[in-house]
Amino acid sequence: MNDRGPDFEELVGSDVDPAERERLLRVHDALLQAGPPPELTSRLASAPTPVVRLDRRRRRAGLLALAAAFGAVAFAIGFVVSESGGRSTDRVIAMSGAGGASASLEVFEIDDAGRYAAFAIEQSAAPQFPTLRRHRLAVGLYDRSGDKLVRRRRVELDVRDARTAVPELVGEPRPDLLLLNDDDLTYTKIRLDDRSLKTGVADIGSLPDSLPRALLWGAAWDMTRDAEMAARDYVTLVLHGIGTETDLTAVGAQCRQAQLAVSSYSDPAGRADLSDRWESGLWALAEEAPGGSDHQLAFVRAAAAATHTDRAVGRVHGLLDGSGPMPGLRVDTDLRWSLVTALARAGALGPDDIAAERTRDNTIAGQEHAAAALAIRPVPLAKEQAWDEVVVREDVANETQRSISLAFQVPGQSAVLAPYVDRYLDVAASVWEAKGTYRATLILRFMFPSALVDQATADKVRSWLDSATANPAARRLVGEGLADLERALRCQALDAQN
Repeated sequence: MNDRGPDFEELVGSDVDPAERERLLRVHDALLQAGPPPELTSRLASAPTPVVRLDRRRRRAGLLALAAAFGAVAFAIGFVVSESGGRSTDRVIAMSGAGGASASLEVFEIDDAGRYAAFAIEQSAAPQFPTLRRHRLAVGLYDRSGDKLVRRRRVELDVRDARTAVPELVGEPRPDLLLLNDDDLTYTKIRLDDRSLKTGVADIGSLPDSLPRALLWGAAWDMTRDAEMAARDYVTLVLHGIGTETDLTAVGAQCRQAQLAVSSYSDPAGRADLSDRWESGLWALAEEAPGGSDHQLAFVRAAAAATHTDRAVGRVHGLLDGSGPMPGLRVDTDLRWSLVTALARAGALGPDDIAAERTRDNTIAGQEHAAAALAIRPVPLAKEQAWDEVVVREDVANETQRSISLAFQVPGQSAVLAPYVDRYLDVAASVWEAKGTYRATLILRFMFPSALVDQATADKVRSWLDSATANPAARRLVGEGLADLERALRCQALDAQN
């Protein structure tokens, strides 16, 4: 049994708004810390039947409420029956016992004419949560038609066991894109075959509807995180499809995920070229987007977050000081801080510049942004001050500490972050008792050496977990950090093969 509990990423997915994601993360942590509910005593195993006496004045209201309740139940039953289309109740998805989405993939044979000679759907579950769910899902077959990907056929079925045959597809010509869980009828991770993956990478923007695009985005990201799709291919997918994506939530999510793929999941030997391609691609998308549009703003934010070359640093400076404006783009206070943070991360702004911006935005939010910009700089003094403000001092506001901790670990800053691996593990042993739940969670989650994606760091953390006697909640958070680190190593190894 995995003592870390259900993986948060698997539970909520990747397309959640950042603020909502943070709220869910706090709830997730609180539930795991609380542990399972205690067993009921025999006296409480069945609830007593209360005796309710209504006086005359309330009796009529009670009868009306009871009638309304019966009506609601009758309506609900009728709705469920009509929605089920007459299917028996044994087809309800079994949710209990599963710690995350099961993975589904298609297994097929192609005959000499390019048609399916056999077709089946296989599903698997994580070893620590081995329950296989029953799913009602659809399989969609999409072909290129002009400049669109058009669904040719849809087959809906129940997937019950580890392998479910789909005889309805035997004899069908192999499509350009085969999409499991089409129309998103169930909660499951899906996989794409090689042909479908190539089609998706090249032509995701050719899908006219947002739902199949969302399923394709999700499948590609799951495959990337699970080291089944090379990071560079995922970046290509995002650059090809994000410009025509109409769902702004998807735009933001894909930009953040592709940035992670570039900085942590890509082969270090080829990262410089991939980073340049990602950076230049985002600036091109920003220029092509309609002036003043939400898409333009989203692409400028993503491009600023990807900025590392001198040319891009110059463009960010131009947007910030007004010497290089972009048509239609309004550089408000929030965007200014994104630009300031990007320049600070690149080492192009110092403390005096950040202090000047802090004076310009004399608010609590401005204070938090300025603290993060100071911490994100790639210099030893910045990291030492950040460590002191988050881990040592007791007079820093909680939200300011959170902003600093989020800016501490930065990919590409391994030289200045390497000394903090041992310091982190030393603190992790007692931080839960010393700092309390909120502070300890900030330190353990965000100060974890996530930017040092190498086997030596993973081995050191693994050794600590094998020997430390820290609070179980602290061990769980360190274990989650290690799982993410090992995931990144697997992704880098796959990307190196491609």
